[in-house]
Amino acid sequence: MKKYILLFLLNVPFLSNATIWKVGPTKTYTTPSQVAPLVNNNDTVEIDAAIYLGDVCAWYASNLLLKGVGGKPHLRANGQYVLGKGIWVLVGNNITVDNIEFSEAAVPDANGAGIRLDGIGIKIKNCYFHNNENGILTNNTNVGNIIIDNSEFGFNGDGVGQAHNIYIGRVDSAIIRFCYFHHANVGHEFKSRARVNFLLYNRFSNEATGNASREIDLPNGGVTFLIGNILHQGPNGQNGNIVGYGLEGLSNAAPHEIYAINNTFVNERTAGGSFLQANAATTLIKVYNNIFAGPAATINFAGSSAIIDSLTNRVVNNIAQVGFINAATYNYQIAATSLAINAGTYPGNANNGLSLIPEFQYMHPVSFMPRALQNSIDIGAYELAATVVPLNLLQFTGTVMQQNILLQWQTTEEKNIGAYEIMHSSDGINFLKKVSIPAKNYNNNYYEWADNTSIEKNFYRLKIISQDGTFTFSKIISVINKKNNEIGVKISFSNKHLHIFNLPNQFKNNIGMIRVINAAGAVVFSKQVRFDDSNPWKSFFEMPTGVRGYVVVTIKNNETEVNAGVVVQ
Repeated sequence: MKKYILLFLLNVPFLSNATIWKVGPTKTYTTPSQVAPLVNNNDTVEIDAAIYLGDVCAWYASNLLLKGVGGKPHLRANGQYVLGKGIWVLVGNNITVDNIEFSEAAVPDANGAGIRLDGIGIKIKNCYFHNNENGILTNNTNVGNIIIDNSEFGFNGDGVGQAHNIYIGRVDSAIIRFCYFHHANVGHEFKSRARVNFLLYNRFSNEATGNASREIDLPNGGVTFLIGNILHQGPNGQNGNIVGYGLEGLSNAAPHEIYAINNTFVNERTAGGSFLQANAATTLIKVYNNIFAGPAATINFAGSSAIIDSLTNRVVNNIAQVGFINAATYNYQIAATSLAINAGTYPGNANNGLSLIPEFQYMHPVSFMPRALQNSIDIGAYELAATVVPLNLLQFTGTVMQQNILLQWQTTEEKNIGAYEIMHSSDGINFLKKVSIPAKNYNNNYYEWADNTSIEKNFYRLKIISQDGTFTFSKIISVINKKNNEIGVKISFSNKHLHIFNLPNQFKNNIGMIRVINAAGAVVFSKQVRFDDSNPWKSFFEMPTGVRGYVVVTIKNNETEVNAGVVVQ
């Protein structure tokens, strides 16, 4: 049986005995290429803000952190390239690149990249890729996870449509959040052949002068979550559809599902076209709460109506009628008179159980803010006047303990908070108030409450209410309450410790292995431990940074293997 588990993952190393290398015009090492052959696995390279003209290199070590300091260092290729591929070639695995600018990558075969990934896995954050043949180009290893946060990609492409702002090959997953993709040169703003794509709270836009092809091209299907994005096709757009899914064939591993939830699509291409074009054999097309605005607006799913789940979308030919704040400047937040207000439907969960309710909204450029849901959900990528309640919610967890589900949450910087209402649902959609807990309003606060319930599948969220009556919601967590399960193993993570409840007797006082399973069913983390007979059994366990969502933990010894799911926040 295939396992399908969503995991936001980047393997992050244990950084003992790692070296911090400092690079800059006034340092011992004046360019990154001088350090690249010297670094070892788990090292950090801090690069001073400066222009590094024609400095190109390959990085062979794994688990590196390559970080700009004092501003963004700018790596301008200036006609140079390494290994025939681009400015940086990442040969090592699971490298993080933070706060660096890449430009002018070009090679003889017109497939140069600011970053070329030859290894497995990468994390990019706070970076800027522009005027390259490809901003980023990855390999086709069928493994690894690509995570990109708070980064900008603009004016990349070769002018003939064979290179793109970013081109992700065949990998496990691509997780793209809070990014800005714009003005690709004839190519696509975003292209990915990943088996699972999470495109969350980004802006993809041609704007007035852009001539890109599609805003998003997902040619081989798989599972795609398109939630809370702004997608704008300008008058010079090259392609008739804004999003293409599976149009080169559904060659990724099944299932083939696309979830388009609370996006804002705007088309200014006078030749018309479609907003979403999907392969006819797609298993499921779920399209809720989207704004589709523009001339000759059509939604073309190119599939059987039996596989389409579509509710409360608004298709409007006249962009001005939607009620955007300022469509002329691409500000698609909604005004108080917008037709989108309170017009949506709560989208529920994906087939794997992941909540589809938008939690954030994109803020330009390359940032975000929480999306505060008030009354009914609004349509599109923005909620009207989203309220930011003054506190920092560090964690919200639920754990099965004996006859109860123990809910725990921790906050800092509370100010003028009135109360926390614990909301419960058995389907993840319809929530009812369980109890109200008065707020403490200290700098650091810890809360817990036990729910005595016999319901097997439980969803919880916090309604956080300010003293002035405004409120917002926390993320939704799910807790499976199988009290009659023959094994009854439960897992929780808190304060960097792993808790295992009701461990079977055959594990006690024995050596075993704990493993975390990724989206492809592969082991991505393992630790050998000695179990004792305590309940709960507890061990220090620092979950790799970036792991979020529902994961499966396997507990195994020579005789027995048991699995337990847990939501990691």
